[in-house]
Amino acid sequence: MSTTFEYTGYQVPPEFDDMRAIVRQIAQERVAPRAREIDEKSEYPQDIRNLLADNGIFELPFAEKYGGTGTGTLMLQIAVEEIAKADASCALMLMLQELGTLPIALYGSDELKQRFLAQMRRGRMGTGIRAVGSRGRLERRRDEN
Repeated sequence: MSTTFEYTGYQVPPEFDDMRAIVRQIAQERVAPRAREIDEKSEYPQDIRNLLADNGIFELPFAEKYGGTGTGTLMLQIAVEEIAKADASCALMLMLQELGTLPIALYGSDELKQRFLAQMRRGRMGTGIRAVGSRGRLERRRDEN
């Protein structure tokens, strides 16, 4: 006895196409030209992080009530794909943005979500640790708001 399933597909909302076009343009015009240099220098591209934050791309994983776009996982993955076409390591920033905040988004109190997700969506919080000097010594730092 076999069971067959008919795939009916799904439609990407039209506003996602507009968002995709914006992310694609940013990736092609600003990320792609830096990709080789980023890889050759093995650097963390803070300028690209700022670019993504300043253009609201870090807002994609978050609900509107926490300052995000409320567009959900599909739009997030569309953006990751567009950035990865330009530079895979830069796409990791967006992927880790969601991964690092997912426990808070799923299980955190509303107070915790208000406190941390609002900062993360602006790309303003990090690990609190940075590499210093050619030997990569680590030191604590204070994040700016």
